[in-house]
Amino acid sequence: MDKHTCIPCAREGTKISAVKYCIDCDSPLCTECLKQHNRFDAMRCHQIVETGSGPDTSKERFELPTQRCATHHGKLIDMYCGDHDEVCCVACVAVIHSHCKGMTYLPQAAAKFTHCTDNDIAAIKERINQLQTRLGALIPGKRQDTTRVHEEKESILQQIRMIKEMVIQHFADIESQLVFALDSTVNSSAEEISNDINKLEETISSLKNEVNLLEEQKKGSNVSSLFVQLKITTCCERRGLSLEKMLNSKRPRTIEFNPNLKLYTVLDELKTMGEVFENYFTGSPATLGECSIHATKEKSISDVSSTCALHDGSIILTDFKNETIKKELGGFIVQSRELPGPPLGVCYMDHSTVLVSLWNKMNVKAVATSTLKVTHDLHVGKPCRGIAYNDGLMYVTCGGWSEGNEGPGYVAVYQIIQHYQRKETETSFESNFLKTITNQIGFPHQITTSKDGSVIYVADADTGLIIMTKYGRVLNVFKHEEMDAPVGVCLGPKNRLFLCGGKSNNVMLLSADGQYLRTVISESDGVQRPMALCYCEEKSRLAVTMSKNDKMKTVTYNCKPNDN
Repeated sequence: MDKHTCIPCAREGTKISAVKYCIDCDSPLCTECLKQHNRFDAMRCHQIVETGSGPDTSKERFELPTQRCATHHGKLIDMYCGDHDEVCCVACVAVIHSHCKGMTYLPQAAAKFTHCTDNDIAAIKERINQLQTRLGALIPGKRQDTTRVHEEKESILQQIRMIKEMVIQHFADIESQLVFALDSTVNSSAEEISNDINKLEETISSLKNEVNLLEEQKKGSNVSSLFVQLKITTCCERRGLSLEKMLNSKRPRTIEFNPNLKLYTVLDELKTMGEVFENYFTGSPATLGECSIHATKEKSISDVSSTCALHDGSIILTDFKNETIKKELGGFIVQSRELPGPPLGVCYMDHSTVLVSLWNKMNVKAVATSTLKVTHDLHVGKPCRGIAYNDGLMYVTCGGWSEGNEGPGYVAVYQIIQHYQRKETETSFESNFLKTITNQIGFPHQITTSKDGSVIYVADADTGLIIMTKYGRVLNVFKHEEMDAPVGVCLGPKNRLFLCGGKSNNVMLLSADGQYLRTVISESDGVQRPMALCYCEEKSRLAVTMSKNDKMKTVTYNCKPNDN
């Protein structure tokens, strides 16, 4: 087309000479079309030149496209990024593609684009149709997710209401107890006061009566009767004086109320009823694996009874059969050391120390995490199995094994006091027995606590998973038809729990309050008689050990960094 003819007018069948040329639109414009062109804000930044300055139409050229950038206010798409295989505007180049090396002016990129056949278009259409079908297939699932989210909201609201009702009921119960104590105190005090009043009234009546009798005897002639009545009246007077002295010396007792000031501290510390979060963990893809946990010098097959994770990602294992403690890192046993007896439990104390319970030695050993050497002894006095530590308190599970005549099961609670010396190696430990917890305890095995130490979780082979406060109040007991003889429990991400069944050969994921979420691994995954388990937050890895087995099963989750 003649470069001196207005293109917009030519499209309408009118031939009018152009007075200007728009480089961005690649179009000659007459006076009227130029006015219309400049009315729009998006076009005022276009480059307008004289008609003679436009491109030479006598040669083959590639026009600029008519598409505009959806991101940057309708700027002309005039650049191509080879690094990302994307077309863009100059603003995109500055903001998004500033470090890209494959930037090309779009007409130049288009010049290398030789042809696009019907087959190419058909292939693109086919791919897009398939993509549309796949995307459309996701919609029903997303709609189900919408329903699920609202159902989860109602479930959480119900839990919040239950907690509220539980708190209200608890305060109602302790209020009733307090009111009963108040009534008892008031009734006792009122009864005592009433008795005093009765004594006063009886004494006053007796004094009045004796005085009247004395006056009558005075009028008579019997001196002996007068003498007797005088002494009786005087005796009554002495009783009255004694009562007066006694009542005057009796200090009035006021009834007062001494509030439990700990309540204010608890209310001040209690900032929320719980935490609402989006949980990616339960739906995270997991990788199953296993590694050898047999140390080189061990003579017997491994029989790992307990495990705990350290902050460096390593795992401490206690081997009952070989009477050893060992450290696993990266799928290998990197350290191993003999113990003075068969260990049944191990727990994390701090970055430098773990606590190990020795069953037949009836004591607990403090072991250095760096060398696995025993540093201190803590006397327990009973055969002990599971062990947990939190904020200066040590919990040890004991008893319950009927075949061993151990007696009833219980949890022993000790206060651990550390005496720090000038050198860390001179630090000493002292254990003070505090109490035993027996509520619903049958045959307790492993034990753990919530992160803040307020809740205790006991894996009891007879009872189930017992969830209780650190004071021993049972909050819930988890039982499941597919969970038989729970022996191992550990804290997972977001205060969730992993629980393993020694006879059901599986591991379940539970909520913090003991609600079943899902089964993590089962017998079909090669789990046989699981004994202990621990979760490493640093590696998002669950480790499961089995009775008399040199292999440790692992489940590694693809979690986001903040999902744990």
